[in-house]
Amino acid sequence: MEMLPPEELNQIKFIRMNNGEDIISKVSKMVKIENGKTHYYLDKPLKIIYTVRQSSPQSDALVITLVQWIFDYVSETQSFSVLEDNIMTLSNPSAEMLKYYTEAIEKYNNRKDTKRNKMVSSNVEPDNSFDSLTDEELDALESILNEMLPDKSKLH
Repeated sequence: MEMLPPEELNQIKFIRMNNGEDIISKVSKMVKIENGKTHYYLDKPLKIIYTVRQSSPQSDALVITLVQWIFDYVSETQSFSVLEDNIMTLSNPSAEMLKYYTEAIEKYNNRKDTKRNKMVSSNVEPDNSFDSLTDEELDALESILNEMLPDKSKLH
């Protein structure tokens, strides 16, 4: 596992949002804006999800899962500005949580790189299977599709 340099590890914080969400993220910078409010810039924030699993009839185990706070299919960037008014508290994470976060980010980055490489390396030829159909066959397909599609005049 590739560990982050110590100066970057010191920037990773546990954040409890006012809405109750718990986040762990690299806090890259804090900026005061005109009205005196501070914006925290979160880089690669992960939301902490807590679940309790029964480990035995006598006891339960706390399971912690880290997921993207804002999924990459919603936002290309994984850096976000958060106004200080939305943060209840901010602190250093435990050593275990810090290790879990760095491992999760590494897995996320590897998955993203693999996905990107697949998109670049796949030289999929376009499907031109309809090119060989006659006009009559295309008309027949169109009428079948029109029968299957709902009548738009009846949609609300």
